[in-house]
Amino acid sequence: MAPEVSGFSNIISLLTGADAFSLLFPFILAWMLFLAAIEKAEIFKGSDSLNNAPPVMAMILAFFTARFLVAQPAYQDFFQVFFGKIVIGLASILGLLTLGAFTGFDYSDKDIFKKPLFGIAVLMAVAAFIWAGGFGPIASQTNVGSTLAAIASYTLESGAIWLLVIGGAIWAVMKPGGSSGGDTDTGDDGDSDG
Repeated sequence: MAPEVSGFSNIISLLTGADAFSLLFPFILAWMLFLAAIEKAEIFKGSDSLNNAPPVMAMILAFFTARFLVAQPAYQDFFQVFFGKIVIGLASILGLLTLGAFTGFDYSDKDIFKKPLFGIAVLMAVAAFIWAGGFGPIASQTNVGSTLAAIASYTLESGAIWLLVIGGAIWAVMKPGGSSGGDTDTGDDGDSDG
């Protein structure tokens, strides 16, 4: 009989049981942040006898942080929630940039926010974000969140999103002066030939 292979979820469960996410990793992160701050402040610079003081002081401060987390369980989920929400936000920005790439946007253009197709791409990214549950349990507990999620779900599943894309493309092409390409300035160009 083949041995059972432990999956990644088992490793995460083992680390959770060992308080790695609520205490150990925040302790290591706090130690690194304190060490960087103390070394940047150069408090002990010029003293040969205190060369090892910054790491020791950073570790003491990190232990105080860990003790605070043990005494205040409400803060133990802070790091998990904070970094999790950062990753979700970055993923949504990446989705917006991907949608922009499919529509051919040049993000170095200063007038990108004035283009209607960019607005459609933003709406598509927001709809996908809501549909994927990006707001988490907050959106499911409010009527506005569930309504937006239902609208986004219907729009994406029924194909109605393509009506927005096609309508936006038609509007961009049909608007007056949209793609004429010519400069209509008829004023003096600064030549003083006479």
